[in-house]
Amino acid sequence: MQRSIALSGFITKTCSRNVNYSCPSIRGLSYTAKVHNESDSQGFEKSKELIDFEKDEMKIISIPLNTEQNYLHYIQNDQLLKFDNKIAMMEKKVAGKASSFWNGLKASDKAIAKFTVKNIEKLLDRVPWSEQSYASIPFEQFMIKRRSESEMAKKIFPEKEHISFVEYMQMTRNSPSLIESIKQNSIIRPIKIYSPRIPGVYESDHEVSKRIYDLAEKNTKYFKKEMFKCMLALPLTFPLAIIPLVPNVPGFYLCYRLYWNLKAHAGCNHIMQMYHKNNGASFKIEYVPEFTDLFKNLYNETSKKVEINSDSQQQEFEKLAKIMEFDSVKANVLKAVIKENYE
Repeated sequence: MQRSIALSGFITKTCSRNVNYSCPSIRGLSYTAKVHNESDSQGFEKSKELIDFEKDEMKIISIPLNTEQNYLHYIQNDQLLKFDNKIAMMEKKVAGKASSFWNGLKASDKAIAKFTVKNIEKLLDRVPWSEQSYASIPFEQFMIKRRSESEMAKKIFPEKEHISFVEYMQMTRNSPSLIESIKQNSIIRPIKIYSPRIPGVYESDHEVSKRIYDLAEKNTKYFKKEMFKCMLALPLTFPLAIIPLVPNVPGFYLCYRLYWNLKAHAGCNHIMQMYHKNNGASFKIEYVPEFTDLFKNLYNETSKKVEINSDSQQQEFEKLAKIMEFDSVKANVLKAVIKENYE
C-alpha cells in the first residue's frame, strides 16, 4: 500500500536505522517541544483513571494497532529497582558492555567496521516490532509483587507493601495450606493494563484479556523458534574467536539476538501466566478517558486501524506518546503501525 507523504516523512525521521532499542533520539522530533508546551499549559482536570495511571508504580500500557493487534509496553518506577536482584544487576552490566562494544564499532573508521555496522543495521531493521514490545515485560522472577489490602495479605506480610518473587515463593512453600485460600482471595494486587478504548468497538474486559493472551501464545512460539536458530548457529562462529585481532562479530550478533528473543519469549510466557492465574485476574484492563480522546483521532473506524496521515494526526500521536509514557519506544510503535496497517 502506498504511504502518504506525511506518514512517510514522519516515519523516516523516527524509524530510520534505530539500532538502539531504547530509541532515545526519538525525543528530538520537530513536534515534541511544541506539543509538550501546549499540553503543559492546558490545565485540564484529570480523570480518576489518569491519576491512577500516573501514580501506578508498575503497569503495562496497551496501544491498539487495529482490532487484532495490540502493542504492549511495561513501565516500572525506578524506585522499585532498590530491591536487590543479582541476576538483574548482571543483566544490566552485560547489556552495558554490549552497548559499549557496539558504539565503539560504530565510531570506528575502519572499512570492515563500517561494512559490519551497515549490514547489521539492515538485519535489525527486519526485527519484528513485537520483539521489543514483549521484551519490555520482565521475567516473573524479576517483577516485584505488590501486596493487596485483604486481611489475609496483611496477616501474611504485615509490614510489607512490596514483595519479591523469592519471598512469595518461600511463603507458598512454607505454608502449602494457604495455596487454596490464595486462589480465592489473592494476596497480590493484579497489574493493570492501561489502554484507550477503540472507537465504535465494544469489547468486554474478558474479550480484551483473551486477545492479549492469544497474541502472547502465538508470539511465544515464534520467539522460541528464533532462540533455537541462534543457539544452533552460534557454535559455527567459534572458529572466528581464535583469529587474532578479528572480533567475532557474527558470534556477537547471534548472542545479541538470542538475548532479545529470550527476553521476548519470557515476556510472552509471563503474560500467559498472569492470564491463567485466577482466570485472568492477575492483570486488569483499565480504560483512561484521556487516552481514548487522543486515540480516536488516530483510529479510522472505516478501515478499523490506526492511521497517521496528516500533521494533526502526527501531533495527536506525539501527545499520546507523552501522556501514555511511551516516548522511549515511540519509533517501534510507529514501526508496528506501518507493519500492521500499511504493508
